[in-house]
Amino acid sequence: MIPEFAGGLATAITQAEQGDAQLFATIRAQAPDDPVSTAAYRSILCQDIDPEIRGYADVRERMRQSRAAAPHLRGTSEFWDMTVGCAGWPIPPAHPRRQSPIRGVPPILVIGNTHDPATPLRWARSLSGRIQGSGLLVHDGDGHTAYRRSACATEHIDAYLVTGALPATGSVCAQ
Repeated sequence: MIPEFAGGLATAITQAEQGDAQLFATIRAQAPDDPVSTAAYRSILCQDIDPEIRGYADVRERMRQSRAAAPHLRGTSEFWDMTVGCAGWPIPPAHPRRQSPIRGVPPILVIGNTHDPATPLRWARSLSGRIQGSGLLVHDGDGHTAYRRSACATEHIDAYLVTGALPATGSVCAQ
């Protein structure tokens, strides 16, 4: 739930329990275009990403690379919102991405979907490989998240959140 809509959450739940989910639909439809949501998203994102774009020539080069790497997308991607939206951000990123290994943390569960349109499975594999003692749960399915898309994935995730126990190495859940 987006925080700026939290005031209507109780009403939305009550109405949905009575069979009317219209308020939930309205909240969901408004969220992507709500300037407050967008500002919060951008503020958090730009603390993590240095777009490494210093001018229009950099944007054009990125577009060329994107079209070459994925011609079927014709250059469109959420990447542009993230990258161009953070170009010229007045505060430098406090937590830019790092390629270094992560050590000395509790067991971390990384989850990746085989057909995720936003975060490819290879990213989840790479991240898990850099976190010492982490576990990788693969959800063999579509979509950006695994939770509640398959009973198996939901069960593993819930067990991890409650007990901290990682699924067995090589665990794969069907959609």
